[in-house]
Amino acid sequence: MYLGEAAMRLAVSVGRREGDALVASHKRMALRELAPERAKARPRTRVSR
Repeated sequence: MYLGEAAMRLAVSVGRREGDALVASHKRMALRELAPERAKARPRTRVSR
């Protein structure tokens, strides 16, 4: 829990691009811990029409 809060504080304290990358990597790490079987599955991509 504290790691997530620290990651978000760090993400808002750096530039937008770097902050987005930090949030994305923290999200991937958290999802792997919470749902390891889903993390192995191919990530869904949104198709724009």
